[in-house]
Amino acid sequence: MKAFLALLLMLFSAACVVIPTPGHRIQGRVPCDDEKTTFMVKDTTSKEEVLLQLGEPDLVLNRERIFVYRWEMVAAYFAVGGYGGGAVGPIQRTNFLIIEFDDKNRVSRHEVRGSVFSSRTPSVDSFKSQRQSDSEKAPSSSTRLP
Repeated sequence: MKAFLALLLMLFSAACVVIPTPGHRIQGRVPCDDEKTTFMVKDTTSKEEVLLQLGEPDLVLNRERIFVYRWEMVAAYFAVGGYGGGAVGPIQRTNFLIIEFDDKNRVSRHEVRGSVFSSRTPSVDSFKSQRQSDSEKAPSSSTRLP
């Protein structure tokens, strides 16, 4: 019985604590948040202006019509402690700035997306333009039925 109580005490003496913090960057790309993207005006800002202001994108899609910038911010820290030691580490939030250009290489839309949990981070397919998604869904029939 004493061994069982000792085992329960050791098991429940371990603790995990999440400490939320204001978002901050440890390393990597400077955040491309709303403050940094105020220069972008729909149908006016050119691709060259975007490259000069933000630098090279992390991902280029759809024949250079979509630029994706990625950065990570620390959203919180976790602390695990208990019998025999402990550990502390950051919980990071991955963010994406997606910029779509029109046929004249002007910004047609831009948005920031991100999530603390990688399973919630949107897939690359969700960054496709509406026009591209519609054309992939439309059936192409070269023959007509009488």
